[in-house]
Amino acid sequence: MHIMKIVTVLLFTVVFLFPEYLMGQTDTLATVDVSTNLIFKEGAGYYTYTFDEHDLKHFEQNDLGVLLEQRSPVAIRRYGPGGLTSASFRGGNANHTLLLWNGLPINSITNGQADLSLLPVGGFNGVQLQFGGESTQWGSGAIGGSIHLQNKPEYNKGLQIILTGMIGSFSNRLMQSRVSFSTQKSATSVFVGNQIAKNNFPFYNTTKIDAPKEQQPEMDLRQHVFMVNHFQRIAKNQEVAVFYWYQNNDKFIPPTMTQPDYNAQQRDGMHKIAVQWKMDLQNGEVAYRSGLFFDVLAFNDSTQGIYSNTQSQTWVQDAQYSRELKSYRLQIGAQLLHQGAHYADLGIHPTQTRASLYSSFHGQLFQSKLEWSVAGRAETVSGDVIPFVYNTGIQYAATPYLFFRLNAAKLYRVPTLNDLYWVPGGNPDLLPEYGYTYETGLTLRNDPNRSTFHALLDVNWFSRRMNNWIMWLPENALWTAQNLLEVWSRGIETRTLLERGFGQHKLHTELKTNYIISTQESSTQPNDAAIGKQILYVPMYTGQWLLGWNYKGLECRWISTYTGYRYTASDHSSFLPPFWMHGIQLAMVNALPKNHQMRTFLRVNNLFNAKYQFIQNRPMPLANYETGITLYFNP
Repeated sequence: MHIMKIVTVLLFTVVFLFPEYLMGQTDTLATVDVSTNLIFKEGAGYYTYTFDEHDLKHFEQNDLGVLLEQRSPVAIRRYGPGGLTSASFRGGNANHTLLLWNGLPINSITNGQADLSLLPVGGFNGVQLQFGGESTQWGSGAIGGSIHLQNKPEYNKGLQIILTGMIGSFSNRLMQSRVSFSTQKSATSVFVGNQIAKNNFPFYNTTKIDAPKEQQPEMDLRQHVFMVNHFQRIAKNQEVAVFYWYQNNDKFIPPTMTQPDYNAQQRDGMHKIAVQWKMDLQNGEVAYRSGLFFDVLAFNDSTQGIYSNTQSQTWVQDAQYSRELKSYRLQIGAQLLHQGAHYADLGIHPTQTRASLYSSFHGQLFQSKLEWSVAGRAETVSGDVIPFVYNTGIQYAATPYLFFRLNAAKLYRVPTLNDLYWVPGGNPDLLPEYGYTYETGLTLRNDPNRSTFHALLDVNWFSRRMNNWIMWLPENALWTAQNLLEVWSRGIETRTLLERGFGQHKLHTELKTNYIISTQESSTQPNDAAIGKQILYVPMYTGQWLLGWNYKGLECRWISTYTGYRYTASDHSSFLPPFWMHGIQLAMVNALPKNHQMRTFLRVNNLFNAKYQFIQNRPMPLANYETGITLYFNP
């Protein structure tokens, strides 16, 4: 049966790769300019959101978690400033969100998550969210959604230098610089970032009577980042790119509101290097990517006698081929991923190897008004074949202003190394999580090129059922990983955008909302009180509202976010209350001699001192500010 699934994928690939031999196609194809990177060609019917230049500039001094918290409907779980930050798409766990760096997965191989507090927005010139599960394209973990971090080339720009200095509350100090140089054939950029903070912020201790105002002790944070990206056109139709990313974070872990004495430190270190080669063909494109990633996580808690040091390595190779056939496009690929971890304190060295073959076929009908796609993926994990996954979707342009989407897919997630081998509690007999998802949506918009008024409405509905959901639960006085749950997530997402120009003035407002129900449908535990109830830490309601005004070089923004109830006990006996957060962002761009520019900015967060928590008993700061200057030099 397993062999038949792989053979099916191979036949699917051959049939669509060479259809002219099977269908008698003899027409000569015109030259097609394939300039879009293969990495970001998702299937039809998916909803994606790309952060624009304004968002990236306003948040380039922050980590990715802050950007998503304030400018996306994705649910964020933050353990405090500088602490672990994760994202949850559509009612899933943090390890149901896949993080990709230039098309390569970089989630932690030990816990399957991505710590967004480690990712500086300023290190990337493209950030895209893809909602919904696309296991066929990206593999294990792409269940709720995926985050794409991109370093894209900008050719023929000459020398550019960007310097940023920022100060903020709680002794927050940041320096960033980006130097880039490009010609018609090459583009190189170097990014350096350094940040220190004490994070000694005031907060309301809601675990005590009358919630007194207290001061967080000094919890030093030091972050150093160095990134290099180089693109080289080695021929008219070929490009090679090399990416390098070094980062080191040292921080003290703040205590909870109920811990009188706590002394924990953590160091996160990484070296990531990747190469990419692509070649445009007359009727397609070939691309190859390879990445080698080294990560270190050292945790030291002297109060509890915990000393942990975990080193992990990942080597991933991915090859893709795309072929254009008039109104059709075939994409095939193969990926080999080898992971290994060294748990120094446990004395174990587990490894995992995943090999996969995937393919997709896109078509267009009715003068390109209708686009459809089908895709499949077969994968083995350390020699074991996982269930075959697939998706299909359509999107239809009913008019130039109205678009419909529909998609269905089968999903999966492989257990992490911690799930399988952690001592004590790891379970080497765990099965992969798998499930099915369906979504539909529409986009309604006007033509912004014909008017000073721009309006857009996005509405998406989704439903997803996951089986073999992995949870860690106590068993015989030990916490163990088990395949326990069936979880049903469904909901509605909306985005409304209105823009209007009045001469040199521009008004902009945007509203994003989420209504998500994510319930446990079954369990192997007898008399489980959680059945039919919202799963832990998934808010049913979230929303963001932005109001912006631009005048010449001045930009003003008001941002409000809402996070609803989150349950902290599976029987709903305890919960975190909902909260509103409000903030302002001001920026002014001034021209300097010789085409240089200076941008000054100010941000005030939690303007009205809201009492709030993302994680139970984890304190969060009251009103705080960030201000600084960015200089743009074009020698």
